[in-house]
Amino acid sequence: MDEVEVKVLDVNRKELAKKLIKLGAMKYFEGEIYAVSFDFPDKSIRNATRTLRLRTKGSKTYLTLKNPVDNPNIKIREELELEVSDFATMKKILESLNLKQWRDVKKTRISYKLKDALFEFDKYHEEFEYIPEFMEIEVMAKDDRQAVKKIYEFAEMLGIKKEQCLPWTLNELVNHYKK
Repeated sequence: MDEVEVKVLDVNRKELAKKLIKLGAMKYFEGEIYAVSFDFPDKSIRNATRTLRLRTKGSKTYLTLKNPVDNPNIKIREELELEVSDFATMKKILESLNLKQWRDVKKTRISYKLKDALFEFDKYHEEFEYIPEFMEIEVMAKDDRQAVKKIYEFAEMLGIKKEQCLPWTLNELVNHYKK
């Protein structure tokens, strides 16, 4: 299944959360996320624009592989994810396969769900603390065009213009806000 998402910068979380709740959204997560990205020493995963990530979300741990889907206007990635029982053991398994940790990210996330869309407010900590809180609008879909259409419809309902919906990765956020 594909993950279709955009980032919206310079958000007022309290105002948007009120709008989401008024539209019928339910808050389903609030907590810390710790994510570690892995790659081989030759950087073959990153060079293929893939991401191999191990992360904790609250009390759960997930291993995720993200593969790119070519679309310049919106971020679309095939997402293969499974829950694993133990972060430390999974990390050791990956390292024993000669995968190296190249990035770790800590953030606070507040998530809402409305129909088949997720609205996630992220605030990074530590290394990326300088990036202001932003919102992601995400739809998991088999039909990417329908997902893109839904994202823009939800953005419009929240008073967000299509031009404010950015297909950015963390690297693009870093480049945008770099001091």
